[in-house]
Amino acid sequence: MVVKRFLWLMFFLSAVFLASCGNSDREGIEQVLMQRESAFESKDIELYLSCLDPNYRVEKDGKVIGIEEAKKEFTSNVSLFDSIEITHFNRSIHVNDGSAQVFQKTKIELRMEDKTSKFVVPEKLELKKIGNKWKIVKDSEIDFLRGFVFGEVKQ
Repeated sequence: MVVKRFLWLMFFLSAVFLASCGNSDREGIEQVLMQRESAFESKDIELYLSCLDPNYRVEKDGKVIGIEEAKKEFTSNVSLFDSIEITHFNRSIHVNDGSAQVFQKTKIELRMEDKTSKFVVPEKLELKKIGNKWKIVKDSEIDFLRGFVFGEVKQ
């Protein structure tokens, strides 16, 4: 009887430990995603770069996008607008052995002088745990100018 109780206690403690590890990963990922949103809204390139893997390299249209190109894309996305507001919904996070994929819908509201544009884009981001921190290894391909110039993008 004592052995049975001990085994149940060990099972319970293991389950709590595993759940807390998962929650810690999720919290770390959520924190990076919040920093990313804040970087876009504040147009803070340094905050944005702090979210990326320092060795960021993604292939896009047969071209390798490194950290310098990521800086240019970020700057071109935020520089024209007076204000940017970003919110997300329908977010799902899938963690697997030190890597994660995030799927979400992102609502973007852009203002330039007296013009406002709102649109929704689906996003897929990939993250990796580097040391004890989560970093983006593949950012989504949001293009604020396309959404602003051509109006609302439907879900």
